[in-house]
Amino acid sequence: MKKLLFTLLLPALLMVAGGCRKNYPIKGAGDNISPQEFAAYVDDPNALVIDVRTAKEFRYGHIRNAVLIDCKTDTFLDAVKRRADKQTTLALYCRSGRRAYNAMQQLEAEGYQVVNLKGGYLKWIEMGMKIVK
Repeated sequence: MKKLLFTLLLPALLMVAGGCRKNYPIKGAGDNISPQEFAAYVDDPNALVIDVRTAKEFRYGHIRNAVLIDCKTDTFLDAVKRRADKQTTLALYCRSGRRAYNAMQQLEAEGYQVVNLKGGYLKWIEMGMKIVK
């Protein structure tokens, strides 16, 4: 009886435990990269660094060579398509990594090659990386 009860409850317990995790992976298939790895894209002519935060957040500081394309707007995907072809690697970041990860999924579904700054702008600053104000 205990085995049967455990077998029936295990999937529900795993779903509850899984719900407590963040909705993006900490490390996944090379998509989420450290600030040191991300820095290589900042000056790469074959990459486009995209800050997916709001204009207000961007004005307070951003990574050098980044272009602002707010991922929360209805025109996000069209704006990316105007700026980059699918041969260009897109290096995305936001404040903490969540918005950029969600944008990365959307862009990957469209066929783009995308990386996400793990920990976002906050991690970039924490690691002592340079910003533009």
